[in-house]
Amino acid sequence: MLIKVFLASFVFACFSFFACTEKEVAKSTVVKLSKIDQGRAPASMLLERTPSKADLEQHNENYKRLKSKIVEIRQGLRDRTDLSAEDKSRLAEQYMSKLMIDSIFSYWEGTKWDFNGISETPRSGEVACGYFVSTTLRDLGVKLNRYKIAQKGATDIIKSLCDGNSIVRSASFEKLEKQMSEKEDYELLIVGLDFHVGFLFRKEGKSYFAHSNYINSEGVVVEVMEESVALRNSNAYVLGSFSKNKQMNKQWLD
Repeated sequence: MLIKVFLASFVFACFSFFACTEKEVAKSTVVKLSKIDQGRAPASMLLERTPSKADLEQHNENYKRLKSKIVEIRQGLRDRTDLSAEDKSRLAEQYMSKLMIDSIFSYWEGTKWDFNGISETPRSGEVACGYFVSTTLRDLGVKLNRYKIAQKGATDIIKSLCDGNSIVRSASFEKLEKQMSEKEDYELLIVGLDFHVGFLFRKEGKSYFAHSNYINSEGVVVEVMEESVALRNSNAYVLGSFSKNKQMNKQWLD
């Protein structure tokens, strides 16, 4: 009886307004980080490409190395004495966004989706949309409880992780597109749909949606925003900027 009550409450929470229920897909490519901080990034930040057909064991080993690199990057920036606290925060924002967009998302592409998916290993098992958000941010080095974050409705996820002043609502896909067109390249945002959550960002003048796609159980994908069926199928949107959350930037450094 207790098990039935637990399952019923869990399903209700996941289907509450702006709750998350979706999929994932993944390729095994890591893109080099772009130029940041007055010139080319330090050699320790140049993350090699993973062969697209790498076996799962090698893929996961490379992901572990990426996470170790992230620790080095974070500690290196934290310990710099030639920068002010404000400059460090600004660079932390850039580093975090580039690491997510150019590397972490690529590792997770191809991971299968399941409504109850809680995998924390790219391309192994299944991952639901909320767990994709919380787990990738945890692997970036953000201190959070990935279970508690993933089980929140999308609006509450955004309130927990994004700059409060950046949060806006949209009643149409066209308005969301306009909002994204005004963002700078590499600003990382979290978007909540009717029953879904994922990341939005711009790169080279185009907007992209990174999420664990529930449609046809596709899994983790990074797709052009205007081509996303999941985005277009929503009746309402909540958008918040993770990048502009200075508290998160400071926490990542400390």
